[in-house]
Amino acid sequence: MEIPYVEDEIHRNVRNLIDSASRHDIVGMQAMLDLGISVDAAPSNSGWNALMTSVQKGHLAVVQFLLDQGAGVNRAARNGITPISIACYKSNRTEILPMVKLLLRNGADPCIAAHDGSTAMDYLFDSHGMVVNLHWEEREFEELLRLLFKYGSDVDRYYQTPFIITAVEEYNISMGAVKLILEAMRHKDPRMSALERVCPVKHSNALHSAICADNLKAVKLLLLYGADIRVRDETGRDAEECARFCAQHIYGTEKEIEELLTLVTTKVDERLIEEIAAMGCHERSSQSRINTLPPGMLTYLLGYSRHQQSHLTPDEKLVSDIVSAQLRRRRMNQ
Repeated sequence: MEIPYVEDEIHRNVRNLIDSASRHDIVGMQAMLDLGISVDAAPSNSGWNALMTSVQKGHLAVVQFLLDQGAGVNRAARNGITPISIACYKSNRTEILPMVKLLLRNGADPCIAAHDGSTAMDYLFDSHGMVVNLHWEEREFEELLRLLFKYGSDVDRYYQTPFIITAVEEYNISMGAVKLILEAMRHKDPRMSALERVCPVKHSNALHSAICADNLKAVKLLLLYGADIRVRDETGRDAEECARFCAQHIYGTEKEIEELLTLVTTKVDERLIEEIAAMGCHERSSQSRINTLPPGMLTYLLGYSRHQQSHLTPDEKLVSDIVSAQLRRRRMNQ
């Protein structure tokens, strides 16, 4: 859709229209529109119009006024950015959620990419990373993700870095948001093959990125969703080797390093309990399997089994009892 770029002789009135939008001056904008200035008019060098300006400023009433006057909700500036992407990145943080809702209700398409390939989701994640010290409300960010997914945003269409990698690297992004992304990935591809892809910018996949960020919660969540510890990054390291490298060169108390290595060297999810329980109800066969587990994994399994106690099968309850006894014996021998 072509933007009605303006001629030099009416540049002043167009500038007045955009300046009025910036000042939240609806009367001034109406005066320029009454002179015949197009509501979508913009300087030819930028293509930045009144709607984009009001979205950037976070002026909900002005945005509604311009939309009521027929402003194109999906018109793009010269660089290809659209109002919905501006809202996700440039708006006042307190207005971003209602602004995105308003634009989506009026037909904004979050899948339109700027000339560099960035969509609204890319701008949202960039914006979220920029406000790490501003105490972003977790529920707001998660609601924004739900909205964008609802209106068609593709979790696998990104500019440079997969959203799941950005999410597990940023501590200000909640695990609830990470889970929303993982659920969107699983809805698109139940095999979760995207988790294995190595990002050419980060030179790693999601699991390796979470390990390098020392984000243990994200590591656990990725493993629960099927991340493969055998996949190697561009340096040739698998997840265990990546964890050992990071432990030696980047971070960690002894406790943190042991927990991290435990997580990546043993698959941490309910299937491990099911695997042990499937060996049968005989304590000896289950005991031999449990004896091979590291202390950190025993602690994790015990915590998991207690949390799920009301849902455990008889075999799984037996495993829980064996794990508890094994932990007690190990503590007595220390």
